[in-house]
Amino acid sequence: MKVEAQTYRSVMADPSGYGPFFQDQDAIQGSLEGVCKAWATYLQFHRDRTSILFGKQELPWEMIERAIVSTLSAAIIREFPLSVVLEEFVVPRQKPGLDQGSEGNGSKGRCDLWASIPELKVGARDFSFYLEAKRVRMPKTTANLGHYLNTDRGLSRLINDYLKARGEKIRKLSPYRNLKSRVHEHYVIGMMVIPLKHSDGDPKGAALFNEIKEILDTTFGTRRPVFVKGQPGAESSKRYRRMGRFPTVALVLPPDQKQTGMVATLTVFGSTSKFLSGTQNISD
Repeated sequence: MKVEAQTYRSVMADPSGYGPFFQDQDAIQGSLEGVCKAWATYLQFHRDRTSILFGKQELPWEMIERAIVSTLSAAIIREFPLSVVLEEFVVPRQKPGLDQGSEGNGSKGRCDLWASIPELKVGARDFSFYLEAKRVRMPKTTANLGHYLNTDRGLSRLINDYLKARGEKIRKLSPYRNLKSRVHEHYVIGMMVIPLKHSDGDPKGAALFNEIKEILDTTFGTRRPVFVKGQPGAESSKRYRRMGRFPTVALVLPPDQKQTGMVATLTVFGSTSKFLSGTQNISD
């Protein structure tokens, strides 16, 4: 059974006085949308082939985080032959609170995926990014998706994962920018994969996508509370962020009565300095 995938782009609800954090936000989202469309094509291929091989479609988003990231990697390589991709590798992390650092002055961490895609551009530069992925364990419905995204396990979880290398402030400068062995312009993306299950009250077709879009607009287009973790042992603090300033694109695979679907959000949280908007502060 073929499920029609659709992509979503966040839009700032109130752009007056608060521009985007990154230059060429439309071009960033266009590149992310290209990645998502390639991913949707590959996921359909994966389902079709596994149906032939195993007699039943295999749904990667029902598997562990590592498995779903591998399909994204395969999609990029297949659709963009000039791309270079690396999964699950060790990278030095800059010590929290330091804006000027060098490779090796922090702890070691793992990056889920790095990709450089010459076929996609932001301005004149190749679209390159480091990606940290999170997969939600229990499937959600459209009835509780919005609530989940606004808990400390939803959007806040993505931001706190990014902050592991940045300290408590949500800074826009990439924690990977000073890696001497990997000097290149890039973005840092947080991805959340949320399995969706069918609910009896779900509308069908475009109406279901529009319902999911409204939920994403509320989460990624407006000023939202974020529960920011402090140092180990410290309590979380509640802060507010205008999420529309962080470019977000989502791949939506609507569920049906037979199969779960998926919402995968990709949000740009940081970049090297040349990609930052010149009128914006590098920290909130």
